[in-house]
Amino acid sequence: MPKFRLATLLKLRLDERDRCRLALAQAQEAERLLAEQRGGIERELQAHRTNLGKLTQRGSANVDAVLQANRYEMVLRGQLREIAAQFAQVTEEVERRRLVLVEADRQVRVLEKLRENQAAEAVTAELAAEAKELDESALIGFRRKAEANA
Repeated sequence: MPKFRLATLLKLRLDERDRCRLALAQAQEAERLLAEQRGGIERELQAHRTNLGKLTQRGSANVDAVLQANRYEMVLRGQLREIAAQFAQVTEEVERRRLVLVEADRQVRVLEKLRENQAAEAVTAELAAEAKELDESALIGFRRKAEANA
């Protein structure tokens, strides 16, 4: 079977696809970490609200403690906004990297299909050459037999 002439290009495309997969995995990991951070802050905010509710239910709430608790809640909300903005950016990056991976995978599939087609053509040509040789051998044998009989 003849050597696939685009083997080097296929190798490059496979390497590129692997790099794209790795980049997508890294972006997805960043997305997962941000979601985890967001969940932690949301749980902390919920726990803080529960504590603030208990603090104000006692009747004689310490004004400084309530003010400090409100400031802390504002800090947590600010962190949530920052994470939401980062999450949106990372989500866009994940989608962009996914599309790049889809294109890289398509390019690999095209080259692999071309390689398969060339291999099939080589097998077909080899079979045709073999059939031609067999036909010629049969024809020579037939002529010899006809000449011997004549």
